[in-house]
Amino acid sequence: MHESMQRKSEGEVFGHCPVSTCNLSTNYSADSAAGDAVVFDGAPLEIPAFNWTWTYRQDADIITTYFYLEHSKQLPNISFLKDLVRKKEKPAAWFVSNCHQDQAQRLRYVERLKEVLPVDVYGDCGTLHCTTLAKECDTMLTKYFFYLSFENSFCQDYVTEKFSRAFLKDVYVVPVARGGLNYSHHFPQGIFINADDFSSPEELGMYLKKLMNDEDAYIDMLWRIAHFVNLDSDKNPYYYSWCQLCDKLHRLQDNAKTYPDLFGWYYDGTCRPPREF
Repeated sequence: MHESMQRKSEGEVFGHCPVSTCNLSTNYSADSAAGDAVVFDGAPLEIPAFNWTWTYRQDADIITTYFYLEHSKQLPNISFLKDLVRKKEKPAAWFVSNCHQDQAQRLRYVERLKEVLPVDVYGDCGTLHCTTLAKECDTMLTKYFFYLSFENSFCQDYVTEKFSRAFLKDVYVVPVARGGLNYSHHFPQGIFINADDFSSPEELGMYLKKLMNDEDAYIDMLWRIAHFVNLDSDKNPYYYSWCQLCDKLHRLQDNAKTYPDLFGWYYDGTCRPPREF
């Protein structure tokens, strides 16, 4: 069970749901046999006893994500964006903490990018430090033109909260994405730059430099980005997936199925190595 759920009452979990007549218990030994659903939170187990899947993948029975983007209720004016852009000081920032050997390709990619475009690297893999959850770090991104959202795994439909940082209120930075997600399928064009659209890190760097020097084009992209905002943290996306569960439990006749090989469904052919350059 996700640790945040341990701190939520039943009303907080299901109270906002369209179908809310469900009860949640974390008293596994007493209530598991009587429940209509038993939820396992962890890696897939190699037993043929699972009826539904619950993960970030779009083919899951219950879909959860690390974040949601909402349409902004208020847009900045162009003059404000022009003033903001003219105060930007640095090309790109990257927050990264996983420097293990299996991430060597990602690190090499950024090293080659840095030969064309300066990149400030924050975290265990760089020389700069900022607590990634601190508000000051988000505010600091405003002085950069670009924010690198490079995933550590290239898997089907996988995108983490890294990408959403560019859409936090009052940040105003252009995200550069690299991962296994089909970004164009999930997000509108013009609100991100996909590194995989370029043949090499150097070509990406040259494009970013060109965009930095084209004020009108850069402001146009910020304007598009400003149409979206990261969903308020009080509306944690994880809780919305519980609404899907409650709805399905009230329509069992329409949702009957069994996964004979959940381990295979989750792992087989769903991830790939990043493209070599």
